[in-house]
Amino acid sequence: MLPLYVLHQPIVVAVAFGVVRLEAPIAVKYVIIAAGSFALTVAAYDVLVRRTRLTRFLFGMRTARKVTAGEPSRRGGPASG
Repeated sequence: MLPLYVLHQPIVVAVAFGVVRLEAPIAVKYVIIAAGSFALTVAAYDVLVRRTRLTRFLFGMRTARKVTAGEPSRRGGPASG
């Protein structure tokens, strides 16, 4: 997933910049950086990329397709046979 790959680098650097100054063991710093970066990267992807047509286009993703009430979904659901 290209968007997550592109978004994670500046987020990791920003989180690490703040955490490095803490007076804590290295293991605690690692956990804070890893968990914080993961949460912020997924949140940024959801808010900035998935929900916006322009950024979906810029990242080469398909545009979100709206499903009407009478139209069957392509995900899940029982197979018609």
